[in-house]
Parts: sequence; structure tokens; C-alpha cells
Amino acid sequence: IGSTVSLIPNGRDFRGLCPFHDDHNPSLHVYPERQSYRCWVCDEGGDCFSWVMRTEGVEFREALEQLADRANLEVPRRRSDGPSRAGKNRLYDTLAWARDQFHQCLLDAPEAARARDYLREQRRLTAEMVETFQVGFHPPDWDWLQRRARGHFSNADLQEAGLVRPRQDGSGLRDDFVDRVLFPIQDLRGRPVAFGGRILPDHPYPDAPKYLNSSENAVFSKKSLLYGLDLAREAIRRERTAVVVEGYTDCVSAHQYGVRHVVGTLGTALTDEHVGALKRLAERVVLVYDG
Repeated sequence: IGSTVSLIPNGRDFRGLCPFHDDHNPSLHVYPERQSYRCWVCDEGGDCFSWVMRTEGVEFREALEQLADRANLEVPRRRSDGPSRAGKNRLYDTLAWARDQFHQCLLDAPEAARARDYLREQRRLTAEMVETFQVGFHPPDWDWLQRRARGHFSNADLQEAGLVRPRQDGSGLRDDFVDRVLFPIQDLRGRPVAFGGRILPDHPYPDAPKYLNSSENAVFSKKSLLYGLDLAREAIRRERTAVVVEGYTDCVSAHQYGVRHVVGTLGTALTDEHVGALKRLAERVVLVYDG
């Protein structure tokens, strides 16, 4: 609790400002001997698991995994649990590396000038927002990411992360987000788990969809994640309201103009899982979808 709330000694326990209501006189008490906490004003309380579930907006399993990571412990798995922790960590590493490659390309590469112009002139996004949301670009080169990955990640790693796919003629793999502005999709801990790609308006590919999301993987479920929730979480809790928009640029633009309690759906309808995540953070949800 002390990693998210400033605590002061109070005899055998600790006190701090409660994050669950507008607290000006420290009313949150933390009891080390009992391994519990309680706010004596809003009556929130529990143990380390309920603290993480409440402050991070996650279910018990995710809270368990986060605490296990902090303690460097392996969570026992059932056979149906999917990839091991080591396998998931490799996936996170691959996606984080790709995010950095795309972002650096957008900032510096001559071939990304069209993307920089698009974001600045058509989307009116500032450099600060591009940095905050780690927006990136994949140049019009079908092997660009694979070449950069040599010596770092295998093609199998890239394919598992949804960054490459087999060519239609069976002659190997091709990169998956060619000539697209890329918006990293991150979990509540700020780890990239997927990408949303917007094709540039002057692209030469006649059948390319305007938007392309990563395929689902061991750490990404489209129906469960909301774009920007990792950045909007504190503002949502403070405002007690979540605003839900349709797209990536709608979300980024709102944050740019100071409306920080905004998240976006990933080109899908609002799902039960989205509502469950928002209910743990907000008392009110406002939908601001396109007409």
C-alpha cells in the first residue's frame, strides 16, 4: 500500500489519505500485524489482494499474478492456464521491443515523414501526446521488422506476438503493419500487448483495411481491454466517471485537451468485460461514439 499511498506512522499501524474518496484528513489505516487496511470514512477495506484489485481495477487472478511478480514467485498453473510465466515474459519483451522500434521510426526516420505530417496536420496531435501514447510507424517495407529483429528475436517470437504472418504465396513471412501509424495497446500495468494500425491516407495498397488490430494472443483479448485505460485510470477514479470513445485518435485527442478520463474501445462494441473493468473504477460511464 505504501507504494501507492504516502503513509505516516500511527502507533503500531499507519495512516494515509484514502484514494477511494475525496479524503483531506488521513482516514485510511494500514495494519501490518493483521495484514489488512480499512478506511473509517468510506468503509473500504481488505487485504493485499483486494487492495490491488481495487486500485488497479483487475480481477483476483491478475492481482495474484501482479503480487507474485513483485515477490518473484511462480504462480501454480493448471494445464489449461496456457503459456508459462517465462513464455508470457518473452511475449511482453517482444512487444515492448517492437513498440520502441515503431516509435523511434516515427520520430526520426526519413521514410516516416508522411506519418509525421499526417499526425500533425490531419490529426492535430502534439509531439507530447505522440510521446505519451508512444505512437509509432511501420515504413512501407514488408521485411523491415524482421530484419531489425535479427539477433534479438526469432521469427517465431514475432509471429506469436502478431507482428508478422505467412505470405499468401507460401514464400515465408511478411510484416503485418506495413505503412501504418501504430497505437500500442497496453494493459493496466503499461505493458504493450497488441497494436492498432491506421493505414496512411495516401497508401498504394488498394485492398488494405483502414484499421488493423493485432490478432489475439496469450496476453491480449480484444473484448477485455480498453485503449488508454492505463493512462486514464487515475483521472477516472478522481472524476468517478469514465468517457468511452470509439477510436485511438479520439482518445488521444481528448487527453491532449485535458480530458484525461477517456478510454477507447478497440473497434468493437462495449462488452461485458469492458463494463466490468470500468465498474471497478467509475460510478458513471458516458459513451461518446461516432454519430
